[in-house]
Amino acid sequence: MSDNEEKRRLSNEDWVNLTNFFLGNNTRYRENIVIPKNLGPVKLKSDEEKMVEAAFESCAFKSVMSCVIGYGLGAAIGLFSSSMGPPTVELEQQTARQVFKEMKTTTLSYAKNFALIGLMFSAIECTIESVMTKRNKIFSLLYMNEFCRVEVKVIGKMVLMQAVLLVV
Repeated sequence: MSDNEEKRRLSNEDWVNLTNFFLGNNTRYRENIVIPKNLGPVKLKSDEEKMVEAAFESCAFKSVMSCVIGYGLGAAIGLFSSSMGPPTVELEQQTARQVFKEMKTTTLSYAKNFALIGLMFSAIECTIESVMTKRNKIFSLLYMNEFCRVEVKVIGKMVLMQAVLLVV
């Protein structure tokens, strides 16, 4: 019997080895993370990709891009508008140089206006959105707590009213 007991008993080093084998070490590697693949393969982003994504999602980048795109769209609409509109200067026959100069002025005017409107709208909208996001992160627990309190009061009053109606 003592030989069997000696064979079944494990030393401290054996326990440590078994624990490390079954539970693994305390460090988690990125490759060990299990991500569900319902809609295809999932690729984890590197730090550089995260930095580029953060730059593209910044308010400054969005504002500059909307300004550039607004300038291009305004130029296209201005060119179309100036080609369709009547001459504004004189009633006599214009030279090609005068027509192109007028088209250039109209096109640049539209382009500048669209660029400015796009820049202002995008900057204001993005700033408001980022402020509200920060505010909602801070106060979301307070709002949820207040909502739950109001909901409990309403449900309590409804139950009380039903009880009164059943008694009557």
